[in-house]
Amino acid sequence: MTSSSSFRARRLRGRLCRLDEESGFSLVEAMAAITILAVGIFAVAQALTFGLGSTGLSRQKLAARAALDQQMEEARALNYDN
Repeated sequence: MTSSSSFRARRLRGRLCRLDEESGFSLVEAMAAITILAVGIFAVAQALTFGLGSTGLSRQKLAARAALDQQMEEARALNYDN
């Protein structure tokens, strides 16, 4: 029984040593994760920039349209009976 228990102990130690060597992230895995994260952040930043630019352009168009509508209403209100 002692030989089988010592065999089990050696086998368990071997597994634990292998787990210690394989624990954590490698440099390649860390760099891949950072690259993927950077690409995602860049995409979100680009979408945000595009959205803000579109909002500003829409506001300018809305203001121009309101000014033109105001001028059209003033022109329609003029008395053309001469």
